[in-house]
Amino acid sequence: MTKGKGMKIEEVYESMKNLEVVSMATVEGDQPRVRIMALISHNDNYWCCTIASRPKMEQFKENDKFEFCSIIRKKENLGSIRALGKACIIQDFEVKKELSKAIPFFSGYWKDYTDPKFGLIRLDINKIEVQSPYDKKFYTFDI
Repeated sequence: MTKGKGMKIEEVYESMKNLEVVSMATVEGDQPRVRIMALISHNDNYWCCTIASRPKMEQFKENDKFEFCSIIRKKENLGSIRALGKACIIQDFEVKKELSKAIPFFSGYWKDYTDPKFGLIRLDINKIEVQSPYDKKFYTFDI
């Protein structure tokens, strides 16, 4: 992100690659649910993973809409990023195999990509809202 200029989507994607965790919101009935999740950037897609039996997986099955947010920090400047879209639960073992190699903490939770406890979610983002850490303006990108 360049100070004093309008923001470009490429800059947003670069910032998203540096996000380690996000606050992920799902819906359970009429109640929003928020939790911290690791955001994994891999092959021009964004992913999250979890234990397959956790409530968030059932929430994604019942209502695939999500929104996440996180802080963008550039030196002493703070901004924010919010993304929303639809979550796709992945069952394909070839995709799970590939992603298992891209998740640095994978072996701390699962024995291998066929482990039934391994829940993988692709985040199909359709809108991103950013507050620039430099000019504090808000930028919206429809994807």
